[in-house]
Amino acid sequence: MPPPAPTALKGRWPSASALTGWARR
Repeated sequence: MPPPAPTALKGRWPSASALTGWARR
């Protein structure tokens, strides 16, 4: 599972929904 670049740039940890979205992609 690749690290969320957009979230990392924002300096905010991805939520469960964001993690699911990335995992689905």
